[in-house]
Amino acid sequence: MARRAFEFLSGVLHRQPRAQAQSVLQSHEKENPNEIKREAVRAQNQVRLLNVLEETLGFRKLPDRVYGFTLAPHSVDWPVLREPRPELFEVHKTSGGALVVLGYVSSETARAMGTARGPLELRLFSAPREGDRVLVSIPMARAMRYRQGLRAGVSFLEMEVDLVDRMPASRADSAGVADVPLEGRITAA
Repeated sequence: MARRAFEFLSGVLHRQPRAQAQSVLQSHEKENPNEIKREAVRAQNQVRLLNVLEETLGFRKLPDRVYGFTLAPHSVDWPVLREPRPELFEVHKTSGGALVVLGYVSSETARAMGTARGPLELRLFSAPREGDRVLVSIPMARAMRYRQGLRAGVSFLEMEVDLVDRMPASRADSAGVADVPLEGRITAA
């Protein structure tokens, strides 16, 4: 049942204007808010789940417009898988071949992403945790430096990111999907 709802939602997001898509998101958010927001980001990035033949290929070898899950989003040669797990980051290879990583930050960090006037240090988690529940999308080309770790079965990246084209501060409160195009930009969903 939930799978059909996600397929329906994905189809709706691809065909309907943004305002209608957001109302669909809000009406379905009680089912699984994290997955609904991820579906919205996937629709904006126009990516599909990689197929069985593409699974375990490194990011560099994948075709454009696919997404999958990996332990090392900063490595273009690390395997990308089809099945999500809490310790894996969701990564998108966009139409331009850019690597975008999805993860969770605190609402305080999300607000700082909207107001910072230069590089920002943050901790991005692969799965939502207590206090780190705002889904963000970060192009890895914006990462100036990073260090990876694992805590309680959830991966994290300590990163310094370039925020030159940052999201509007008003959208950093996890209220919905950001209106800023995702290509090359850091956004909150």
